[in-house]
This record gives sequence, structure tokens and C-alpha cells, in this order.
Amino acid sequence: MRVAVILDKSGTIIKAHRILCEVRTGKCFPCESTLKFASEKRVALVNVRGRIGYILKGNLRQVSLKVSCSPDGRKGKIPKAVLAQPGIVEALKNAISQVLGDCGKGLGVCAGILIDAEGSVTHAVALGGGVYGDVPEAVASLRSGGDDVFLATGNCRDFSLRCARSLGIPKEFVLYDADPGDKMDLVRRLKSYYGQVVMVGNDINDIAAMGEADLGVLLRRPDAPSVEGLGQRPEVDC
Repeated sequence: MRVAVILDKSGTIIKAHRILCEVRTGKCFPCESTLKFASEKRVALVNVRGRIGYILKGNLRQVSLKVSCSPDGRKGKIPKAVLAQPGIVEALKNAISQVLGDCGKGLGVCAGILIDAEGSVTHAVALGGGVYGDVPEAVASLRSGGDDVFLATGNCRDFSLRCARSLGIPKEFVLYDADPGDKMDLVRRLKSYYGQVVMVGNDINDIAAMGEADLGVLLRRPDAPSVEGLGQRPEVDC
């Protein structure tokens, strides 16, 4: 029986380092779970898709925006006009620069913004990090056993493809900029070709895909920071 194993990325196979920057004040702070923060604040997490170098230079003509996860059901692309709001570009630069300073270039950096129900951008988001030490061996074992390993993540293209390449996962097996519905649709498509589909994730944006899969695995890393630590600077492991 052919098996497809779909892996989420941040918090599942990547020890993520996230920085939020408040647009209004310019204050940056670490965040253990962007999805949890967005859910509590009732704001949408929106990926800023494009080269990080362009964003750092303030050149936003080459970027686009896509909802990654939203508590009010917002989906799809967001008009770039929201980036014209005061302070957003500087907040993005600050968040990205801090992640690069903490982690270096590594596998790359993803950028995003949080948008409230009125369409105002409240925070900029940057994410970096490195692969957990047990992941390469686990992926290699699955693949050597004949299973196909896929990557399904809300993270950006470049970071996701670099991560996949480091693990030997073909780029055509990578779904990036994915919202919960995209992950669930991937499970449904793969069930047409595989005898069993397994979804491995760690957060609320993976739940729908887990429910659709033949087997859903909710992974909780023993070294994952607790919610009580929100607002305190965690140890950086990039």
C-alpha cells in the first residue's frame, strides 16, 4: 500500500523563531505562535509573498498578499493598497532584520502582516529557524521505506523550498503559502492516488487537514515554549 505523509513546517519540522513588530509603536517582540496570537486578537495572518531583499529595500511593487489563516473566514489575495498604511514597511523591515540578526540567512525568512476586521494592519511578522535534529533521519526513513513525503505549510515559497531541498523532498511535493483549506484540499487530492494519507501538524491551521486524512498526527514538541512565555524572549535555536 502506497502511503503519503504530509508534514507541516513551522513547529512540526522547523523550530521556528518569530518576531512581531507593532505598526503603531514600532516595538518588536518574540511570539511563540503567530496563529495563537492572531486568533486571540481576532486578526487575519496574511503572507507577504516576494523576495525579502525587495521588502528590506521598501520595494513592494514585486510582492503580493495572501491570507494564511483568518478567524473570520477571509481567504485569498488581499489588495496591496493596505501596505500604504503608515509604518507598515518600517515594521516589516524591523521584524525581518531582527530575525536575520538572531538566525542569520539559514533557510531564509518569511514575512507577513496581521490585519484586523476593519482592514488596518496591526503588526508585521517575520519568521526564521532551523530544522529539528530528528527530522532528517525521520524523513529519510520514510522515503527509504517507500513512502512519499510532502510539505504543506503556510510559510513562504523560498523558505519552504529551501527546507524541502535540505530534506530531499522534491519541489513538486511542496505546497507553500497554504491556508487550512489548501492543506485539506491537498489531502483530498492525494487520497485519490495513495492507499493511505497521513497528515502531521502542530497547530490550529492543520486540524482540518488532519480530519480529512486517514491518519492525523498532532505533534507537540517537548521543547516547544509554553504560552506563559509570550512576550518574553525565548532562547534562539537557528
